[in-house]
Amino acid sequence: MSEVRVREGRAKAFLDTAFLASFSIPNHKDNKKARILLAELTLKYDLYTAPLCFYELWQVVKEYKDFYKGNYQFIRKLNKVLKLIHCKILFNEINLSYKAVINDLKSFTKQILGSMFITVIPSDRQSINSALDAIDEFLAKPGDAFHFSSMDSAGIETVVTGNRKDFERMGLHVIWF
Repeated sequence: MSEVRVREGRAKAFLDTAFLASFSIPNHKDNKKARILLAELTLKYDLYTAPLCFYELWQVVKEYKDFYKGNYQFIRKLNKVLKLIHCKILFNEINLSYKAVINDLKSFTKQILGSMFITVIPSDRQSINSALDAIDEFLAKPGDAFHFSSMDSAGIETVVTGNRKDFERMGLHVIWF
């Protein structure tokens, strides 16, 4: 876990999963825009994220890589034929697919954790109750409620996200990209 690095008089901003995905995935349509924005943000803000963002990022990376389709489409079709003829020799496409993206997951995670500009906010028991309160008060989705809870515990009022409407409803300043 990163230690909290706060510089006097600087504002704080929370990097949401949508931003982290755009920044981390080299061939993402918003990668260049996210990298430029990160450079601008580091001049004005102390930047934070939360453990839940990593889980969500890993899910996005797997979907973005289209690991159930693409190169594995042939394997899926072959599996269907083998099942029809009741053949027990099946290829495990999910394991093959998982191995194809695990290096990217490790690389993206290392890049974020290794950044001297991004601090990971630790989770605690209070954040669970705070997230439940945010779901109740703002009709927030569970993931957004946990992000709000993390931000609230760290005194962060700005979020960098692609999810403008939901976070504005929570009373946060949104930097939307």
